Amino acid sequence: MWSYDDLAIFISVVDRGSFIAAAKKMNIPSSTVSRRLSRLEADLNVKLLERTSRKIHLTEKGKIFYAQCSSLINKLRENTRDLKESIDVIHGKLKVTAPTFVGNELMADLFSEFVKKYTEIELELYLSNDVEDIIDEEIDLAIRVGPLTDSNLIAQHLWSMNYVSCAAPSYLQQYGEPKNPEDLTTHHNLIFRSQQAPLAFKHKKTAAEHKINIKSRLISNDIKFTLHATCKGSGIACLPRMFVKRELESGTLVELLTDYEFVESKSVYAVYPSKHYLPKKTQLLIQYIKERSSELAKLE
Repeated sequence: MWSYDDLAIFISVVDRGSFIAAAKKMNIPSSTVSRRLSRLEADLNVKLLERTSRKIHLTEKGKIFYAQCSSLINKLRENTRDLKESIDVIHGKLKVTAPTFVGNELMADLFSEFVKKYTEIELELYLSNDVEDIIDEEIDLAIRVGPLTDSNLIAQHLWSMNYVSCAAPSYLQQYGEPKNPEDLTTHHNLIFRSQQAPLAFKHKKTAAEHKINIKSRLISNDIKFTLHATCKGSGIACLPRMFVKRELESGTLVELLTDYEFVESKSVYAVYPSKHYLPKKTQLLIQYIKERSSELAKLE
């Protein structure tokens, strides 16, 4: 059965006037050119070329077929070239989604500096704590906090986040400071970010592990809200250290259970649909984020 390549060989032979010239242009043996054209003629049951020792001539049907195929082949080549160029360009819209606090507080400067550096890229940011379907929403890149659910999406690790228990001085004055993880179960107004799974602690010296089930009176999927409520003395919160570093240094919040550490840390990932044929502008943003991620990791 003939193929697209057979048509391309036929067009090349006619355009260059010889089998040898066509074979050289297409970087294939001249015997392959001859064999493929014979196969095309046999499959179509039509004589396309008259061959002599010096020249080739199109038959009448060959002229008609060449006129029909030539424009199609050229159009396919043009479309292929445009597609390859569209992958390599560094201009146009780049749609990105990120969690609200990550986008507003941690990566705002990064995104702003990126568009200053690449002035031809139009960066469209969608900040949301919902996990968007990046395929349906035609999102080029998503910044997500793991662990990630299994999917066909590609994820690149950016940086890791350690969590810390903290509370406002006003809360501790009223309710006291927990001395061990088990004390957390007796505290009022405990704030813990939306997950309700047991908190796992490990003693820094003895390595003894403690798993604590905690009930929360105030639950939010937005870290900024949780941080605000914690600073107002509403309860104890479990938050990424990099998000509360400023408050801990200023004394607005107090770190608790300093003899313990959280067993599990979380990571931030760059997530996108496919590792194949990733547009150049998306590659540039991922690389830019990874370069700057080392600065964000220093906030730990």
